[in-house]
Amino acid sequence: MAQVTLRINGYAYTLGCRDGEEQHLEAMGAEVSNRIDGVRAAAGPSGEARMLVMAALLMADDIFELRHKLGAAEAAAGTPKTDPKLGRKLNRMAKRAEEIAEGLGQNSQAEGSAPRPRKGAAGPFDPIHFKEGEQEATTEAVGTPEAPPPAQLP
Repeated sequence: MAQVTLRINGYAYTLGCRDGEEQHLEAMGAEVSNRIDGVRAAAGPSGEARMLVMAALLMADDIFELRHKLGAAEAAAGTPKTDPKLGRKLNRMAKRAEEIAEGLGQNSQAEGSAPRPRKGAAGPFDPIHFKEGEQEATTEAVGTPEAPPPAQLP
């Protein structure tokens, strides 16, 4: 764990951070210091705690305004607001799909043959090639199974 000493309003503050985040922490400290300098220039010298609170309130106001502008821009662009639970639901669904695929792969390997298309399936497709990192993998779709009706997510 790295340590950075920040000088804010004439005082030294030693803070810990992850390795490699030192420059980011120093930049944030410089921003706080600049805000305090602005407060001091506008209101004159004051106690350290009061100046830190004023600088924090100014930064909180900026964040509030930016969030408001972002929300307005997303609404104007028609970008839907995301459900925070949606990511977790999608991850669970993806994990379950992987488990099912692994189970199907183990069953076809145990039988010693490749999976066969189901009756009424659309037929075989061309192999799909994709690269993952520096490895090349090939997936071959053998048919389109009949899909059940879509389930309603809670």
